[in-house]
Amino acid sequence: LVDAGHQLPQLVGRTRPALLLLNDDDLGYCKVRLDAVSLATATEHIAAFTDSLPRAVVLGAAWDMTRDAQMPARDFIELGLRALPGESDSTLVRILLSQLEAAAGRYVAPAHQEATAQRLADELGRLVEEARPGSDLQLQLATAWAAAARGEAGVARLRALADGSQRLEGLEVDTDMRWVLMTGLAKNGALSAAELEAEGARDRTASGAERLARARAARPDAQSKQQAWDTVWGSSSLPNAEVVATAAGWQRVQDPEDLRRFVGPYFDRVAAMWDDRTHAIAEAVAGGFYPHALVHADVVDAARRALPEVELYNLYGPTEFTVHATSSAVGTAADGAVPMGMPVWNARAYVLDSRLRPVPAGVTGDLYLSGTQVARGYHGRPGLTADRFVA
Repeated sequence: LVDAGHQLPQLVGRTRPALLLLNDDDLGYCKVRLDAVSLATATEHIAAFTDSLPRAVVLGAAWDMTRDAQMPARDFIELGLRALPGESDSTLVRILLSQLEAAAGRYVAPAHQEATAQRLADELGRLVEEARPGSDLQLQLATAWAAAARGEAGVARLRALADGSQRLEGLEVDTDMRWVLMTGLAKNGALSAAELEAEGARDRTASGAERLARARAARPDAQSKQQAWDTVWGSSSLPNAEVVATAAGWQRVQDPEDLRRFVGPYFDRVAAMWDDRTHAIAEAVAGGFYPHALVHADVVDAARRALPEVELYNLYGPTEFTVHATSSAVGTAADGAVPMGMPVWNARAYVLDSRLRPVPAGVTGDLYLSGTQVARGYHGRPGLTADRFVA
């Protein structure tokens, strides 16, 4: 397929299947979009694929659609949870679990985050029980569940697995898994400082020191978060691996507001980090302690104050428009919001109703874009092109 409008005459007259999957053999690098019928079929029957490759293509397409705001994050989570049972491709499992965590923590609307996080934890816990004992899938699911576990039931199960009062057939609670469980307990505030130090005494290795640092920083109370911050920002003697581990634990919060008080200190001090640290450590600290969970106006304001010579812009644009379609200088809205802004040069943006008529100001509609940057269509998909590219 070499042309955007390439036709496939061999398909003319044939019955349209419930699922049309472009690049099902993953022979080329491209971003695939599923039409509505195919997406519904894949979501309902993702486990019916007998080959992991087309299943991976479908999941990759759904993840791209989620990140491009074309598929609700909660729908992607449900799709991913259906895909996990029986999956034998270890890499696919690892990637999918990471995507599920990101979808629940970053892409779900704030009003639904708590319920979604609880459902993800509950479903991962159920899948651990159902996984084949001793399999790589069971191990990866157990690790992901321990990181996601929350609430009284989740804490009780973490503790039971850690102290041996409950066992899962095939799951060996070795040193690595024990630290996974302990970090889950620490994140939930269910592990005292004394218990953590005792755990560190059981594993006096370099990797044990890293895991202890991560678990200490994962505790949700204000004192633990402050101690983790002071340990990294107040001393340059901490080993590199422990810096990274501490930052990873510090980022683990159930309530993003726990990190709000660090926004000001972060921007006050981050630029000086390169004065007395190596480039690698400075970069690790700057990235590791950036308040990712707090993308709000006050974080933007703090960044502007810390970097007054740098102009910040919010750029929006779907893949079909190439890079970005609108832009807005950040911090110019009176209410603190970050608007999409105005169309870029040689582009126009319209908000239209279902009949492609402009809607009045303040009325919800769909965004339509035009201009020289608009793609010609979807490669080899004339039907979807006709549906999405309306003029």
